[in-house]
Amino acid sequence: MRCVLILLMLLWPAAPARAGAWLRAPGEGLAVVSLYAGAPRARPYAGVYAEFGMAPRLAAGVDLGRAVSGSTKAVAFLRRSLPVPWPHGMVAAAELGLGRIAGQAVLRPGLSLGNGLEGWLGDGWLAVDTVVEIGLERRTLDIKTDVTLGLRIRDGRKVMVQIQTGQSAGDPPFARLVPSLVMELRPGLRLELGLTQTLRGPSRTGAKIALWRAF
Repeated sequence: MRCVLILLMLLWPAAPARAGAWLRAPGEGLAVVSLYAGAPRARPYAGVYAEFGMAPRLAAGVDLGRAVSGSTKAVAFLRRSLPVPWPHGMVAAAELGLGRIAGQAVLRPGLSLGNGLEGWLGDGWLAVDTVVEIGLERRTLDIKTDVTLGLRIRDGRKVMVQIQTGQSAGDPPFARLVPSLVMELRPGLRLELGLTQTLRGPSRTGAKIALWRAF
């Protein structure tokens, strides 16, 4: 835990949110510290995401880092699971966040969908997470959607492929491909190593490293 706290101080300020339809159980939490290093002329950025289970269907958290617009953000949120009568196995959660991005107050609603997968390669999951950042002072509107496909493999490792898409007010849409490998360092602590490649927008290739700490 000490190394995670040190990284929290060193890596402030910026990274995409890590949301999800699968809520933490009451009394359990997750903290993720991420660092993205881009091309030589692209400034690295980092961020902190944390959530904590408050009740059987309710979680709270903070998202500190980089917004869709590229500006610094600090958002606190509540997330509540939603009933999904069909199809079997799908889960959903609605989110409402409030904070500041680029110096202005923002309201950030969101919706997450997830479904477990089974196949000959092993168990996995598919998740779609969308948030909308509503600027309350300058009346801006930014949107971001992440689609993640994950696979659990042996020895506690996970392989993930994520497509990050979004659009900030006044800017063209963007899309990035982020494949990564998650390894268990010890119970409750995981290391994620990945790459980032622009699919739409200025062509850039970079690297990602993150620590996941369950508590």
